[in-house]
Amino acid sequence: MKKVNLGNYVKEIENEAFAKCPKLQSIQFGAGLVRIGKKVLYQDKRMRRIIFKGSRLKKIGKKTFSGISPEKVVIKVKRNKLKAYQKLIKQAK
Repeated sequence: MKKVNLGNYVKEIENEAFAKCPKLQSIQFGAGLVRIGKKVLYQDKRMRRIIFKGSRLKKIGKKTFSGISPEKVVIKVKRNKLKAYQKLIKQAK
């Protein structure tokens, strides 16, 4: 699996859902997402693109982005939620 697109009706992603997927390169979260569990993208070394379509995200679990090279990953969010999502992502490391 190289690419994952989660639908708009997915509200929560459980802990370690996509952890240690060696080929995962891209993930797109739908508009309805509210919470991401712990270590969801843990050790996904080939991750290159993370897209947040919605603006309802309230919590990202610890170590969700651990093991991902920050200089290689592009994270896209809505412009009006940029600061809020930056804070969530920083807290999740």
